[in-house]
Amino acid sequence: MNEVWRDIPEYAELYQASTYGNIRRKDRFVTNNGTICVKHGRTVSQSKSSKGYMRVRFFFNGKKKEELVHRLIAKTFIENPYAFPQVNHKDENPANNIVDNLEWCDARYNNTYGNRIAKSVVKQSKPIMQFSLDGRFLHSFPSIKEAERQTFISAGHICLVCQGKRPTAGGFIWAYK
Repeated sequence: MNEVWRDIPEYAELYQASTYGNIRRKDRFVTNNGTICVKHGRTVSQSKSSKGYMRVRFFFNGKKKEELVHRLIAKTFIENPYAFPQVNHKDENPANNIVDNLEWCDARYNNTYGNRIAKSVVKQSKPIMQFSLDGRFLHSFPSIKEAERQTFISAGHICLVCQGKRPTAGGFIWAYK
């Protein structure tokens, strides 16, 4: 597939998006000391947000703007007949903004797509350790929920012990690894 450039709808006079997920400023004429010159456009640099999404920063109508690249690509190349509010990355890589990897969707579809829930659980899980009342190490678990599943001790109680708000849970001492 060849890289195709199109004007970004809301920034059509100055910026274009490509099917490869790039953003560029268009060539334009500027006046410099009474002389009209062509200022050549350039690809706009992208940075990664804390959640892994690529973003661009540029000036438009005298104001600094920050936009997510996947949304600009989708607005430019993908029809949205149902007016879906979100853009999904089919390969679940938020930095891959090639047009064939994007699709418009609703929040429910986006939040349950692929293995997103499983990855979220793993990312948010903290390993914990189980000790006897005399402080002897007994077992470690990848998460509080897994400890609850294996020991049948309330996850809420285990969590309170790990946070130092309760001395024991189920006759054991618990701590974050």
